[in-house]
Amino acid sequence: ETGATIELHQVGTLPSHHGRGYAAGILTKLLEFVTARGKVVVTLRVGPSNKAAIACYRKVGFVDCGFYSVHETDMHEIGSRNRFGP
Repeated sequence: ETGATIELHQVGTLPSHHGRGYAAGILTKLLEFVTARGKVVVTLRVGPSNKAAIACYRKVGFVDCGFYSVHETDMHEIGSRNRFGP
């Protein structure tokens, strides 16, 4: 469906591969793929203590959308900017 929101789950890399740009590269390609098909909103959730992941998501264009609580754990929600669309 064009314009639908995509929610990412289980994004990550092995600790031995952290800091090499793999996650950013994969996310960039994913965002290009989904926006080429009319999907311009992508969201994910990440723990606020996961600073490296948050930095990676911001690097590829995600922005803060707020905080919420789930299973008694605070989570940080971020979503893509519409800059990937046509």
